[in-house]
Amino acid sequence: SFPPSFLQPLVLSPPSRPHHSAGGLISNIRALHVLSDSIISWYRSHPSPPHALLADFFLGWTHSLCASLGLPRVVFYPSGAFACLLMNSMWRDAPHNPE
Repeated sequence: SFPPSFLQPLVLSPPSRPHHSAGGLISNIRALHVLSDSIISWYRSHPSPPHALLADFFLGWTHSLCASLGLPRVVFYPSGAFACLLMNSMWRDAPHNPE
């Protein structure tokens, strides 16, 4: 078992959004991208920076963040395994347009 201090979350204040709308999820995802500069500053100034980043599937911008810091990125995908397999199969075996 790992010591209790093995995982330490970094909690940042979410950026403000101009208004709530039907596209709230997408605007939240875009707004969170603003946090990348704060994360980079924190990482470079921390005496013991993390060895990896755990990110939600929808936070694709963390890929470039981790690439710039040389960190591995572990993606949390909260959907069921069957849904993932189904989407993968549909994408892999999609009919090809002959044009």
